[in-house]
Amino acid sequence: MEPMMVQKTSGIYQLTQIPAIYAAFQRMLGGERARQELVATHIRPAPGARVLDFGCGSGAILPYLGPVEYVGIDLNADHIAQAKAVFGDRGTFYAGDFGSLPVEQHGTFDLVVCLGVLHHLDDARVRELVMMARRYLAADGRFVAVDPVFEPGQAFVARWLAKLDSGKCVRTAPQYAGLVKGGFGNSTTTVRHDLLSLPYSHCITSANATTGGPRRPNVLDS
Repeated sequence: MEPMMVQKTSGIYQLTQIPAIYAAFQRMLGGERARQELVATHIRPAPGARVLDFGCGSGAILPYLGPVEYVGIDLNADHIAQAKAVFGDRGTFYAGDFGSLPVEQHGTFDLVVCLGVLHHLDDARVRELVMMARRYLAADGRFVAVDPVFEPGQAFVARWLAKLDSGKCVRTAPQYAGLVKGGFGNSTTTVRHDLLSLPYSHCITSANATTGGPRRPNVLDS
């Protein structure tokens, strides 16, 4: 999969590519509490679960996942360098596009998460990513994505912030659901307006790997 991101990268948006600045911005908005709530309520990793994080950034979600086998991949080499420096061998991190993961080393996963990724990709790229996630998941695995969302009746500030996001493909909940369902045959969405310390709307899109296309064999179990 080619790294075709649809996002704003000039001016102030360049600052989000710097790990320290991005982390400080997330803390200011209440990102730590948001990650804790997302893991507890929506991601729900079992102890020892294999977790693949597409667009992992600097691995900020990892401390909240508990004892898991974690693999993260991100296009931003600076974020990956930061993740390796902070977490060491607690996780495995790769800098590159979504298609560069050496699957033969990792087999399948119990969870594939995409936190703040889909709204940076156009529909065609989301479909490719979803199909790739489907192939990486174990038979009883789950896919979870979290993105800003346009929602009828949402707070003006929340809609305004979604429009300001560096990702150019913020969608409605039904649009996210349709793209994910195309790869899995099922999907559910939950819209949350309470994860950050200011008005902001998130769509949590999830799917179960019980229907859909073929999976890769789990070489670790062979």
